[in-house]
Amino acid sequence: ADGVFAVMLIIVTSLEVRAMFRKRKARKLWKHVCTGWFLLQVATAAIGWLILLGYLYSNNQLGPLKKELDDIVDARETDMPAERNFLGDSFIDTAGKYASFAGNLAIAIAQYHLLLMMRFFVAFRAQPRLGVVVNTLEACMLDILHFLVILGPSGVAYAISG
Repeated sequence: ADGVFAVMLIIVTSLEVRAMFRKRKARKLWKHVCTGWFLLQVATAAIGWLILLGYLYSNNQLGPLKKELDDIVDARETDMPAERNFLGDSFIDTAGKYASFAGNLAIAIAQYHLLLMMRFFVAFRAQPRLGVVVNTLEACMLDILHFLVILGPSGVAYAISG
């Protein structure tokens, strides 16, 4: 799945760069850059590359974590006394840093999905029948927000009460 994401990200980025060069040749680059769709495309591509770099960094950090775990297992097999073995402290620090980064990456990925959903709904406008969905959602947005104001505290009350 990560490979497909990377390929699609390369395609989207290359298409947007190609469109920028075409607009530059036609002397319409500034008009193209100031559109909302361009800003949404650039945000999608830039944040997508950051997410991909986050994946790579996360996978890169697993190696030292596994090595420290193997060192702890080896030390246990040699019957090293616990008061002389400080490998566990180092492992806990490394695992904590990895867990913190992985949690932040998960939040970033969730936010990226919201951006992709927004891009999806904006693209709906290109087709008239699908544009009806966007227009309907815009018309009832205030009612949806009022519903969420009621639903949120009710859901929290049920969750707390067990």
